[in-house]
Amino acid sequence: MRVLPFLFISLLIFVTCQNKPTEPKPDDDEFVFPPDTSAPGSRDYVWEIDSTFMKMPYRNQHRIWGDAPNNIWVAGTGADMLKAVMRFDGEKWIAMNEGTTIGIDVWSLWGFSENDVWVGGNDADMIHYINGEREQIKIPLLEDHKDLCISDIWGESPNEIWAAGAAVNIKTNQYDGIILKYDGVKWEYFGIPTSGIGFLEVSKSKNENELYFLSSKPEGEEYSDSSGVFILNNYLTHKIYGSGTLLNESPAFSEISKELFIAFNFGLHKYYKGKFYKIKDLSDYGIYASRIFGRSLNDLFYKTTYGIGHYNGKDAIEIYHNNTIFRIREAVILENDVYFLCFYYPESKEFILHGKKRQE
Repeated sequence: MRVLPFLFISLLIFVTCQNKPTEPKPDDDEFVFPPDTSAPGSRDYVWEIDSTFMKMPYRNQHRIWGDAPNNIWVAGTGADMLKAVMRFDGEKWIAMNEGTTIGIDVWSLWGFSENDVWVGGNDADMIHYINGEREQIKIPLLEDHKDLCISDIWGESPNEIWAAGAAVNIKTNQYDGIILKYDGVKWEYFGIPTSGIGFLEVSKSKNENELYFLSSKPEGEEYSDSSGVFILNNYLTHKIYGSGTLLNESPAFSEISKELFIAFNFGLHKYYKGKFYKIKDLSDYGIYASRIFGRSLNDLFYKTTYGIGHYNGKDAIEIYHNNTIFRIREAVILENDVYFLCFYYPESKEFILHGKKRQE
């Protein structure tokens, strides 16, 4: 069972952010993003730590997804594959494998409801949890490729789901970036593999047609950077950020209210007609984190040195403090709850930090 090295890089460079832009007219020369008029986000939370995963030896959880406090999913890699995919029902964690191992390390997770969740991993495997059943799907390998690993899944609807990852090109002995599409019936490869890189994430804004892919250069000894951003156009991917473009730091994706932002250089950006437009300069507020999560541009969460910070459209402060060193892998941001999947450095284990809005 092969684990792709570029996936470990991916755990350092995720994101989540959103808003509601007006669609620019096709002949517009400049991208116009409307100001966020939403109310400042609340900072009054009750915090608790769920240490369930700290107690699982030789197991790491990399992904979290959910749509309600009683429907939070996590997935990961390592020993005890009976717990590769788990769901929180509001009271307890439930292993979703019905007493049988799924036999793969899980690197990707996406869902639409409690009864419709996808996971993907190494060995070209997809698993669909649908209406209480579990369907395991083996993706056929492309010609001259092996070791397909599915590193991310993202979907607009159950009939339009995208997956991204990498496979080893047997002829070049390098990874090629792979894209898959699900039409509600079957998974198929989409476009031409992108040579020499692996895709880590895939996402799209609700008012845009283009898909964006976060990439890594696996084993990049001769590479000045390890990450970049590609856009999919006419079945081909085009690099818009990274080596040979304007890279100054590793980019990350932030999805906020189904609006995709690209975070780099301490700002949230939109890409339009070959140019990046900085929508929010976070350094103005002393925010230097690369991972940004939120409900709106006036309700953003980010990692501080020892806790969680919050920006409400006016200023930025720390709203949760913990004297341990940890980082955020991913987050689920709901109307009244926030869930951060955190990596605790001293023990190399995960915990979930749950914040619940204090009710008036």
